[in-house]
Amino acid sequence: MSTTEPLSREDRSGILEREVTKYVKRGYRVISRTDTTVQLARPEKFGGSGYMAKKDRAVHLEINKLGRIKRT
Repeated sequence: MSTTEPLSREDRSGILEREVTKYVKRGYRVISRTDTTVQLARPEKFGGSGYMAKKDRAVHLEINKLGRIKRT
């Protein structure tokens, strides 16, 4: 299959799922999801013995028809 041919929805979903799994293993959680996009967030913490929450670190993943993932 040529890299310029669109992938099936199932193939793209599998690629996106593998990428999401990598982020979840690093402490991210899924905030929202569609067939082609996922929003993830990871709580950022700082401090000594009593952690104080900082702003969550957010990542938006989007997969295109060719199976390439855009991260923002």
